[in-house]
Amino acid sequence: GAGTAGEISITVGTTSSGSGSDVTITAGTSTTPGGTGGSLIGSAGDAITGGAISLSAGSGTSSSGGAVTISSGAATSNGSGNVKIESGTAAGGASGSMTFSSGSNSNGSSGAVNIRSGASTGGSGVGGDITVQVGNGVGATGGALDLVAGFTTGATGGTVSIGGGQGTTTGGQVVIKPGRGGTSSTVIYSNEASPVALSTLSHSSWTVGGVATMSFDFSSTSALTADGITWTSDGGGNAVYTTTNSVNTATGDMTISTGAAGTSTSGNIDITTGTGGTSGDITLEMGDATSNEGELYIKRAGSTVLTIDGQLKLGANANGYDLLVYGQNSGDQLFWDESASKLTINGVDGSIAMEVVDGEFVVGSSGAGDDVTFYSDTAANYMDWTGSSATPRLTVRGSASTQSFRVDSGTAYFAESVTVITTLTTGTASNGQDVRFYGTTSSDNEVLWDASANKLSIDGIDGTTAFQVEDGRSLFGTNGN
Repeated sequence: GAGTAGEISITVGTTSSGSGSDVTITAGTSTTPGGTGGSLIGSAGDAITGGAISLSAGSGTSSSGGAVTISSGAATSNGSGNVKIESGTAAGGASGSMTFSSGSNSNGSSGAVNIRSGASTGGSGVGGDITVQVGNGVGATGGALDLVAGFTTGATGGTVSIGGGQGTTTGGQVVIKPGRGGTSSTVIYSNEASPVALSTLSHSSWTVGGVATMSFDFSSTSALTADGITWTSDGGGNAVYTTTNSVNTATGDMTISTGAAGTSTSGNIDITTGTGGTSGDITLEMGDATSNEGELYIKRAGSTVLTIDGQLKLGANANGYDLLVYGQNSGDQLFWDESASKLTINGVDGSIAMEVVDGEFVVGSSGAGDDVTFYSDTAANYMDWTGSSATPRLTVRGSASTQSFRVDSGTAYFAESVTVITTLTTGTASNGQDVRFYGTTSSDNEVLWDASANKLSIDGIDGTTAFQVEDGRSLFGTNGN
């Protein structure tokens, strides 16, 4: 007819006591060998917009609502029947969407959604696989698959956990990989408003960036292996990170580096041991070698600053560096100035105690002298320069620490006999110096060469002149003596 077709309604009556009655619609059973039971088919009507099928359980007024169970038929000697739920095909526009959702709850937690295969309880069977896959397409980009935990107005959002199955010998793997067909990467992002790529795994490399701290649990035996690199744990809290290769072939290099920062500041590299009753050591060691042993280099901006190869070397030939070693007190230090090729040791209050420059050994500075002592192989025999006093003095001490020679205020003193092997010369031509030889009695037995008067005098008893040589004349005694 031209109007609306009539409805068919099958309803069981209500009751004021006890439970409502069931409605059962059952297809026919077949007892014929090889036969198939009858199907139960329900479909909505066709139209410009197809009719809907609504299947819902009854509401509960003071307890739970009724359950909806859709299950395939059981089998006693073969596989049970399949359950297939899908939206219809479409010739234009998107096909119908499918939503699996638990109901909302205005006064508690909403219900969980569980998708799982059945257990295998006999023989050598395994649990059934679960595949969640986006359909194929012909457009520029395939459909996306999103796994997102719940948002909350409280403190902590929901967790996304992906784990392999437990086994008595080996647990199942967790495999995450990009799609085939190019160089796409598997990327883990941060949770900022503008996400940062924390980990990027491509077909040939693994890049970690934007992470302040990376942690790995070494409480059990484990290993992380990439091409030529092995990161292992022995289960005792120890970690080993090595490059690997075949026996008797060169192993790969290992580089630990912070990324370049352009005009900004690159990151630091900190190597520290943990605190404790006894803190751990830090050891830098070159391996044993059958031919050439490795060297330890410390570089700055590409130039070698320090080399350890059996010797400790600062800089390189014709490319030196300054060295500053501090003392206990302020100003006390040793300083090597490579640009001036000068070694300076500062003493009390930062004053210069010693310098070595241009092949010269300098102690103290002009107007600020220091003491120097030179010891011999014999005890108590030494030479002592006292430069810190108002009257500098050079002293040579011989046997039993007795004073053998002294230069004090421009005068040389000999406390022991003097032996002249060749010629004794004092002063220079036209610039003579006085020479005096003392006797054993005060003012007696004195020989004086007076350079300013060009006169040689020998004094005898009571200081009287016994002999003189002056202006080419020899005089014995004096007038009246």
